[in-house]
Amino acid sequence: MFTVGSDISPFFLNFLTVPPGITSDEYIKSVIAVISADYVGGIGADTMLLNYMETAYQETKHPFFADLKEIVVREINNDKKGRGKLSGRSGLWKESVSRQITFMSKGSAGNVINSRKHYPLEKLFSRPVVLEFGGLKSPHDRKFFIHIILNWLSIYNQHCGIQSESLKQVLIFEEFHNIAIQSKEDNMVSNLFRESRKYGIGLVAIDQTPSEIPNSIYANLNAKIAFTLTTSRDITAMARAMNLDNQKAGYLGMLDTGQAIINVKQRYHDSFVLKPYYTQIDENMTDQELREKMKPYKDEHQQISDLNTYSGNSNSSQSNDTLFPPEKILIANIIEKPLLGVDKRTKLLGIHSSEMAQIHNSLEEKGIIKTVTVDKKKLMELTSFGRYTAKEEGFDIPERQTRGGIEHFYWIHQVCRFLSKHEFHPVCEKFDIDITDLRNKIGIEIETGKSDIKKNLKKLNDSPFRNCFMLSTTRPVEFKIIEIEKDISKNFSPENPHKKEIRIMFISDFLKRTKDQIIQSASKIPTE
Repeated sequence: MFTVGSDISPFFLNFLTVPPGITSDEYIKSVIAVISADYVGGIGADTMLLNYMETAYQETKHPFFADLKEIVVREINNDKKGRGKLSGRSGLWKESVSRQITFMSKGSAGNVINSRKHYPLEKLFSRPVVLEFGGLKSPHDRKFFIHIILNWLSIYNQHCGIQSESLKQVLIFEEFHNIAIQSKEDNMVSNLFRESRKYGIGLVAIDQTPSEIPNSIYANLNAKIAFTLTTSRDITAMARAMNLDNQKAGYLGMLDTGQAIINVKQRYHDSFVLKPYYTQIDENMTDQELREKMKPYKDEHQQISDLNTYSGNSNSSQSNDTLFPPEKILIANIIEKPLLGVDKRTKLLGIHSSEMAQIHNSLEEKGIIKTVTVDKKKLMELTSFGRYTAKEEGFDIPERQTRGGIEHFYWIHQVCRFLSKHEFHPVCEKFDIDITDLRNKIGIEIETGKSDIKKNLKKLNDSPFRNCFMLSTTRPVEFKIIEIEKDISKNFSPENPHKKEIRIMFISDFLKRTKDQIIQSASKIPTE
């Protein structure tokens, strides 16, 4: 028994070891398919990883993960020389690979794969073995190790060939929905269930949520056993898998403890109820007892060195705050292009909208980003904690030339674009005013309603500009500014009669103005 990710009975795996019966080129592609599925890659990132892996096999006859990581870091650093960062779409792909490798190298998973010599997989498949994955807290890591072992098993069986369909091996999967791949396309798990019998392999899938198991798996299960189910979704899924009509399906939720409905195709025409014999389980084995029993196998595999930058034992787990590679890609894109709406951002990154929603929700739950709807666009902004986290991850976050949040920044950008289009010369944050044009004596404050409106009106009044505007981002804020301006006018000191006419308007109205209307004296343009 091996406790994967724990130091009780540690299991190490050099997934770059090429199994017999396949070339390294073909094996690399199969490994990349697993990494891409479990750590969310893509065609571009997969191609970059393929190049890095080929380099690893060229430079080292029998590479392991540390060799691959060194090559990825080296090649990306070489690409950054002279620029300090990666650029273009290929740069995003390389960053994606870098973050996949970094994620894999952290915590317990990094300790498992940092081995040049691992337990012989031929022996693993020929002995009664239990692999316990409780030491891996990340679901992505658990899936990766299970899928990479199944990939190796599939290749190994094809190499050995079809010898006999008589049963010689049984694989038992607990919490099977964590392993299954929800896809209409063929994948290694569905292929295993379809082809295992010809290699003499029996498969047992145990799960408490049958609704999360793909139909392609049910189609290749000869026997199905269902104990009592509590949700309509699970009852419906199991009833369909067993071909039960609506009346019989109801019994799946009415079974007593220990009772089960059993369906065995090709042996019994209909499903039946049975109460299996209950076997008392002996007391669990202690950690120390397991260590003692596994001592004879200790020399058959070993870890080379700790891949983690911090010290700690191999039982250390992934932090809940660990950023997954796609999350880092989105963060990098938010930093580079902060004013993109979610639709354009999704298209630019080349991912599906459902995947974007998943990454976005994850980052919001971690407190990394917040979402603001501005001008009918869904904008994403790093929180204070998000900026700190990004800097800790090595991101370079440029300082904005403007104050305020993403809404304020968005409208300053829009107004500056509008003014530039009309041959003005807008500059941000001069004289402590949002937008100024010295040549045309223009001063503009953008007001979202979240700052001190009275103070901002005073700044404009005291400024050296002839044409002053306060632009509201919403109609309610516009009315609020007008009321405050009226109160200021009533209480204006006669000792200082030089009060300017500040034009207050909704920002959308301002963006419809012509150049002449903007530069006319305040007295000729009525307040709107």
